[in-house]
Amino acid sequence: MDVKCVRILRAYEDSNDTEKAIYVDEAARYALIKKWGDSVMVRGRRDVKGVVIKALKELDQDGFIARANQALIDELFIEYGEEVLLI
Repeated sequence: MDVKCVRILRAYEDSNDTEKAIYVDEAARYALIKKWGDSVMVRGRRDVKGVVIKALKELDQDGFIARANQALIDELFIEYGEEVLLI
């Protein structure tokens, strides 16, 4: 099973996703052996399945971070700055 640990930051201001989505870098996508738009499970305080992976913007590409929309953060029951596991 391929997994990746990332720290969650606020969603992008121009993001208006209605689906559960997490923005990760190319290295995380590669480690998970997934394509953009595929679904993953995200493990925070709660597990959430069916989360769509999307590409981080270029300015965020240099760290083990991810951005998540508010719907996903609420469902994971986490706060900004906490780490989650992508499975």
